Amino acid sequence: MTINWKRYPNFREKEFRCHCGCGEFKESEELVRKLQAVRLICNFPVTVLSGFRCVKHNKKVGGATNSAHTRGTAADIRRPESGPALKQLIEAIFSVGFRGFGMGAGKLHIDVDDLGSRAWMYSK
Repeated sequence: MTINWKRYPNFREKEFRCHCGCGEFKESEELVRKLQAVRLICNFPVTVLSGFRCVKHNKKVGGATNSAHTRGTAADIRRPESGPALKQLIEAIFSVGFRGFGMGAGKLHIDVDDLGSRAWMYSK
């Protein structure tokens, strides 16, 4: 199924493509729809740092073996430093129904994977 990007004006397909140069793309429309909803709730830019990852790239960046990124159901987004913007972003992420949530230095991992609700902190 092809995503109609006109429905998600704050995002572009290239943001979600694998960054290793292979150009692979396999993204869940549910993920993009929920990210657009977060963007509208927060009313500030939400920057996608990483979307889909091919298995080779996922391994290179130290991603989990069973990473939701390799299924196109996850994105890492830029994390506000702290304060009201971070609080607002996290509240919006949970309010739209993201199931996976990880927080690290400079990024938040969000996903709609079938692994269930879970949350964690990255050590770096």
